[in-house]
Amino acid sequence: EITIGDVAAGDVEVTIQARSKAQTSVKGTVTVDIGVLPGHGANVTSLGTGLTVSSEQAYADFRVNNTGNVADTFAVSIVNLDSLEELGWSAELLDAETNESISEVDLEAYAAKVLRVRFTANRADANPEAAATVYAYPVGYESTGAYASVQVVLPDLTISPGDIDAARDDITYEPDAQSLYIDIGL
Repeated sequence: EITIGDVAAGDVEVTIQARSKAQTSVKGTVTVDIGVLPGHGANVTSLGTGLTVSSEQAYADFRVNNTGNVADTFAVSIVNLDSLEELGWSAELLDAETNESISEVDLEAYAAKVLRVRFTANRADANPEAAATVYAYPVGYESTGAYASVQVVLPDLTISPGDIDAARDDITYEPDAQSLYIDIGL
């Protein structure tokens, strides 16, 4: 039995050497060409990280892995846009490096790329526990795709300009134009 590990599709040359247990000088060598068939596959993992821009907009990162042994173009999509809309959110997929909208990504065999979900609140009472279900698959091989749940990440507390006032005359401060976000661990 010959087992080939993670190698790219194509011909693999394997050299087999056999030796006699009784006479160590007796041996034989044979080289075999083995055709490794192309394999396609995907894995999607939420990274649990992101960036909160405001209580109305947040980003969450995830990784798409090509688990196949050939380069592939992967289609990526959010499959639960309707349920996110009901929860008060819209969502869009972005390239994490360029922040450009994306629906496909090219990956070499066994390579990975970090992508991003941009969540935008459609109403003031958007559900803070919403999650986008991301699906990625090699184009032409949909049955080898994978899903991941990517959670919206919002701050526990938002302090906007004008929300804080000094109670003493000897304290002065000037708020800048952006909100301050604080995550409170309980």
